Amino acid sequence: MSMEPMLFASDLDNTLLFSVSHRQEGDRCVEWLDGNEQGFMTPETIALLETVHGLTRLIPVTTRSVAQYLRIRFPVTPDYAVAANGAVKADLGPLPATAVALLAALAAAWVL
Repeated sequence: MSMEPMLFASDLDNTLLFSVSHRQEGDRCVEWLDGNEQGFMTPETIALLETVHGLTRLIPVTTRSVAQYLRIRFPVTPDYAVAANGAVKADLGPLPATAVALLAALAAAWVL
């Protein structure tokens, strides 16, 4: 019996990705705006994303607009993304039933 990869949903800003004002030596630029360096990932973050790639399905979850999200050049390609405070789901493949259930539960938890 084959198991689906575990879902790995993560916030972006100040979690996986940091702005130029928080840049540390050795961080890698993964986002540009108008030709200027904008967003960075630590070497540790990049190494961990590369390590878990294939074992998990990465789902970045962000308040960013789709245009802001698309500026990011991830070290691994996310399977899905949730942007604009959940208003947009970018589907880069079929969404497994377990992901649908998880995302529904997460959305329900945020309802006030």
